[in-house]
Amino acid sequence: MFRSAPRLWTFGPQASRLRAFAFIAVCALAACTLAGCDTESADDSGPVPVPAGADVIVIGDSILAFNQEEDAAVADVLAALLARTVFDASQGGARLSAPEVVNPEDFREDIREQYVQHPGAWVWVVMDGGGNDLGGECEVDTCATVLETLVSDDGLSGEFPDFVRTVRADGARVLVMGYPEEQQGETSEFTPLVDLLRELDARQQRMAAALDGVYYASAADAVDATNPAHYADAIHPSVEGSRLIGELLAEAIQAVEREP
Repeated sequence: MFRSAPRLWTFGPQASRLRAFAFIAVCALAACTLAGCDTESADDSGPVPVPAGADVIVIGDSILAFNQEEDAAVADVLAALLARTVFDASQGGARLSAPEVVNPEDFREDIREQYVQHPGAWVWVVMDGGGNDLGGECEVDTCATVLETLVSDDGLSGEFPDFVRTVRADGARVLVMGYPEEQQGETSEFTPLVDLLRELDARQQRMAAALDGVYYASAADAVDATNPAHYADAIHPSVEGSRLIGELLAEAIQAVEREP
């Protein structure tokens, strides 16, 4: 799974883009499309500063981060459709639990740290998570234990709801994205975990229903598991898949914001 530094995308009448690319042992350069605009830089161990005006942050793993290098990840789609600033801190391979297995040199491998290291006046936090926890920690503990640690059957306890409550206490709404189905006819390291991932999604949905200001949308409702054009491989979205997921999430945000 590739890794990319957090990025800021701004769309509007004075459209500008800032993007930070991480390079080994050197600072990365983020250039926006308007002449004369400021740049942001970061190395692998430090967060990219969040410029004023960013009010949506995307955190999570590779399902959200895929296609960043093509400027076509879910965050890019959200920024365009919502016509607002979206800060993308998602990272391939990121986990929500078991910080002891996270690379201490890269805080972005911990989904919670993606949020903590980028404080801002967030209106929305868009996130996924849990798949890599199940994929990696089932080798150490029973899958049922890992799942229960992440989120209980009723959705009210565990590391996922605890983190979501922290975000809510800061005032942001939370949109949790459930995972897409594995591409039909393909297999991956997650194939043996399909039932667990579906149960994770179900628990996240119950969590969202129980907690004020928390919402749920499943990428499986956007990506067609029978359509290879929606996939880059067995589990990750193609550019088209990311576009469809971004459209789904943007519609979810817009629906909430239309409510009186």
